[in-house]
Amino acid sequence: MKGIFFSSVFLLLSFSKLHAQSGCTDAAANNYNASAKTNDGSCKYNDIMLTPSIKYAMDNTLRETSGLLWWDGKVWTFNDSGGLPAIYAIDSATGTITKTVTISNATNIDWEEITQDDQYIYIGDFGNNASGNRKNLRIYKIAKADVQSSTSVTAQAINFSYSDQTDFTATASNQTNYDCEAFVAYNDSLFLFSKDWVDFHSRLYSLPKTPGTYTARLKADILVDGLITGATILPSQKTIVLTGYSTVLVPFLYLLYDFSNNDFFAANKRKVQLNSAFTQMEGIASISDTYFFVSNEFFQRSIITTPARLQSINLASLLTAYYTALPYELQSFQAMVNDSDVTLRWQLNSGNDLTGITVQRKKNTEANFSDLQTTGVNETTYIDKDALQDNSTIQYRLKLTDKNQEVHYSKVVAVSKNKSNAVTITATSDKLKIISANNISGTIDIISTNGSLVNRSTISGTNPTIDISNLPAGVYVARLSMNAYSQSAKFFKQ
Repeated sequence: MKGIFFSSVFLLLSFSKLHAQSGCTDAAANNYNASAKTNDGSCKYNDIMLTPSIKYAMDNTLRETSGLLWWDGKVWTFNDSGGLPAIYAIDSATGTITKTVTISNATNIDWEEITQDDQYIYIGDFGNNASGNRKNLRIYKIAKADVQSSTSVTAQAINFSYSDQTDFTATASNQTNYDCEAFVAYNDSLFLFSKDWVDFHSRLYSLPKTPGTYTARLKADILVDGLITGATILPSQKTIVLTGYSTVLVPFLYLLYDFSNNDFFAANKRKVQLNSAFTQMEGIASISDTYFFVSNEFFQRSIITTPARLQSINLASLLTAYYTALPYELQSFQAMVNDSDVTLRWQLNSGNDLTGITVQRKKNTEANFSDLQTTGVNETTYIDKDALQDNSTIQYRLKLTDKNQEVHYSKVVAVSKNKSNAVTITATSDKLKIISANNISGTIDIISTNGSLVNRSTISGTNPTIDISNLPAGVYVARLSMNAYSQSAKFFKQ
């Protein structure tokens, strides 16, 4: 009996320890658990509505714009069903179409989404709302190098069907759960988010990125209480932003962040209403980790007319606390520039169970992070020699692997030699100083070490200051956001 009692207590204590390590890890949530080490997707948030900024009406050629991509310094889009089999490059400042690229061996049955990886662009011809019974669902894969060098390209085809669709009886229009208008490329796979007209869920499917014919595997499903129409992914930040609208054309964003592997629906889930009535929001593209473009197609009913438009929205208020939070194993992580060298320094918390630390880097010409060096857990410094060139920006992060082979990532730190953007952030006992040789305009967020947003200020001009006299003494992170540019710095309030 004593042996049985001891084993029971041991199991109970082990379960309690594991249970205490999971919970809501987002400091912006109502049920944030400061002692949680693993995010279990349980975070709850206050309702919020944001207002996007209208940039311009789309060219009349793009009244049926249906997907959005940011690549090569341009916005890329296309028209949906019945449009030409072509993608269009748009000047992000003026809305002028600067290039049209035709996919010569493709047909636009119902193009709905566009996404990318380092080398390829993927176009989803998988709209299926007319009768829900298409058997020719397809994704076109085109090389970026071809798009840059020509105005006519050929595509490879990825054909697929849904693993859980067995009934192909035609439905009435907009009466199917097998419509799709959103997908992302992540690692070696494509991930599709369904547009469920019947139950207003979205189901997550996966299939390979290589040409061929496949069955898209159902992975998970969530209630979004709306219709999902677009997606963009920030792999380094483990963040996906979906866009969609309600049945009365109230648009929204749906944020998925802090996911593990490709369990996107197990991440933090936050729905954000957009203040833009009668807007059939169709596309979204990430310009930076907090700044996004969204687009809608032309809509007209009775006396209501909404032109096709490109709009922008800044999500720094929702994502900054998450981006600047450090994984529990890491106490600090910073980058310092010395001429062209970049020195990275970090400090680990005691009691961590790490087995390896990999330094990763992403240059402004690269889409994803790559490994630089794997170090021992006792190392605290890495020097990237001759890394910076004039007018270049480099991002760094640490990949932390524990004894169970679970992977965590540090926040991303960026360094730059671009004198037109770079600023210096310093602090005294009562002032935060932003020193720049040029006029700047944007917002400064001040985040505490537990990830809470404690102050937000709008700044403009040369060398603006912010009153921090009411802040308690301690360490904080200041995050400067200026449209598509952002910079963070840690400071000590005396």
